[in-house]
Amino acid sequence: MVNDEYIKFYNRKDILYELVLHSKSKEVVGTNNMNKFMKRPDIIEYESDILALIKSGVTSFHASEELWKDPLLLNSSLNKSKLNSIRIGWDLVLDIDCPFFEYSKKATDLIVKKIEEYGVENVSVKFSGNKGFHVAVPFESFPQSINFSQTSNFFPEYPQKIAKLILDEISDEMRLYLLSKNLSYEKLAEQIKKTKEEIITKDEEGKEILRVDPFIEIDTILIASRHLYRMPFTVNEKSGLISIPIDKNKIMEFEKESAKIENVIVDENIRFLDRTKSKKDEALNLLIEALEHEKNSKSQSFSQRLLNFKTESTYTLSEAEKLSREQRSKEIINESFFPPCMKRKTIKDGKKRFIYLQSCFLQKMNWSIEEIKERIISINNQFDEPIKENYVLSQMNYYVSRKYLTPLCENTMYKEIGICKPDELCLKIKNPWQYAYNKYENQKKLDELKKEKEKKEKKKLKLKNKNKSNLFSKDISKNG
Repeated sequence: MVNDEYIKFYNRKDILYELVLHSKSKEVVGTNNMNKFMKRPDIIEYESDILALIKSGVTSFHASEELWKDPLLLNSSLNKSKLNSIRIGWDLVLDIDCPFFEYSKKATDLIVKKIEEYGVENVSVKFSGNKGFHVAVPFESFPQSINFSQTSNFFPEYPQKIAKLILDEISDEMRLYLLSKNLSYEKLAEQIKKTKEEIITKDEEGKEILRVDPFIEIDTILIASRHLYRMPFTVNEKSGLISIPIDKNKIMEFEKESAKIENVIVDENIRFLDRTKSKKDEALNLLIEALEHEKNSKSQSFSQRLLNFKTESTYTLSEAEKLSREQRSKEIINESFFPPCMKRKTIKDGKKRFIYLQSCFLQKMNWSIEEIKERIISINNQFDEPIKENYVLSQMNYYVSRKYLTPLCENTMYKEIGICKPDELCLKIKNPWQYAYNKYENQKKLDELKKEKEKKEKKKLKLKNKNKSNLFSKDISKNG
């Protein structure tokens, strides 16, 4: 029998609305207070569906990571090909868990920041209702196809690779965070109910090194076909708390008190998997990096990787080939050749995005790290409210070291932060770096023509003077 408090909660109009909204194109399965799943497949289309399930004994709802044409067509006998034919997409949902809640918060915070470093803005977070969090990126943020194959067909492979990449990349930061607690290995192990031997490894010299994986549980095996996660605004039967969306910028401030059933507030601006906030291909960089991560090819430039992975909105292969740094001039391109958007030194909104764009662009101009650093610091200091310098420089180093591509001119980011003020040359190019190189190459040609002209003039003048000299010599000989 369902707790009266749960019934009252699920009868709230705002809760019913959020549950129906989140259920679109997803398989949704209820569980009872014995944590037993009800019949599969099932869907939620109307508020009345939810109320009927509650009356039947359902206490919480779980949704599929995958998006389907019709979830009711699902059955356990379908092979991969059949599943692909009815799957229309998938959401990246990472389940972060740790027995020590503070460490769950820190890991989640690091994961969100790491995903954002790849240019993904539409990252959402929710409290699981017990010990951890869910971090998600909607399918709408990913390219529809990559390498001429539908992205929707690569589930669970792509989400698993992204999870592995993110976990690997936050490991060092998480280790530093744990060590900053100044606790013994024994005490750290005790906090997560492990032994010292379970949380350390040794290097070749026998030195003890703290492992991170016992502190961060992101089980990529659970990212599997038809895997379900607890829906937002759903009861967690173990704790009695509600799985609620939270502000991704305030993860470390989160307290479980706000997840008590009587304290739950619905904020339409903070939704888990809000598809309306996704920007086309904003997760492209994240996906490409994840696909290359397994190959251990981090020494390969990002532009070279793009040659192997093409999407509908990126360059054609012939254009992408021109991106190779080895095929471009090694000369430093100075600011006089920059497009209008990159000559800007300050903006009012979108400061982090502006730093991202400048970092990507300047390394394509063959500027040194020190030169880029100097310019980025100068730009940051001109903001009304400068960003913390350490954060700005860490972002700059990340983008530059990985040779991030400068986003295409069609990217809405340029207009959103108010730096897109095109001139005539802008109308002929697809990317800001093309503007600079075209202008630079044109100037080189003009300079070469000028030099050639000067050379010819000198040669002509020399010949003229020689002729004059010869003529003068003849006159002397005649008069002599």
